Amino acid sequence: MDSSPGKIELIMLIVEKMTRIFFFILAVVAVLLNPVVVAAQELACSTSPEVVGPCFFVHARLSVANGNPDIRLWPVGSKRILGVWPINGNPEEAPGKLQKLLNPDPDVDIFGDYQVCPLTAAKPGWMQMVCISHAANLNIVERNRIKVRNRATFSGGIPR
Repeated sequence: MDSSPGKIELIMLIVEKMTRIFFFILAVVAVLLNPVVVAAQELACSTSPEVVGPCFFVHARLSVANGNPDIRLWPVGSKRILGVWPINGNPEEAPGKLQKLLNPDPDVDIFGDYQVCPLTAAKPGWMQMVCISHAANLNIVERNRIKVRNRATFSGGIPR
């Protein structure tokens, strides 16, 4: 077998080029798969695979509380509390437009008609987790004052 310096350099050059091509293809595949992951995180509440039952409407008070999740819905006239959980599972993120209404003053309640989709099954004595797919007829009320500050409707749902 002839192992001249020219053949060894040629083999090393081929291996180096094949390695570069391999890593280039690997990078392209990673970039192409990234939008699939991002799109999955941006699913609307009502079409999310995390939803465990049919969506339903509720007239409720939305407020910020201490604990997890910190955004909660109280269906008016009930003893039930619903925890508002974003679709991507990050408890630090509130639904986009609601976060703007709650900031910079979390000492407000937002009464309205909400369409919510269950993320956990209803269980007596436990807070049921839901996501908000639609909100309408919103009245922002300052706590301890019973004064309406604003009235708004979100007809296109609340994006995450």
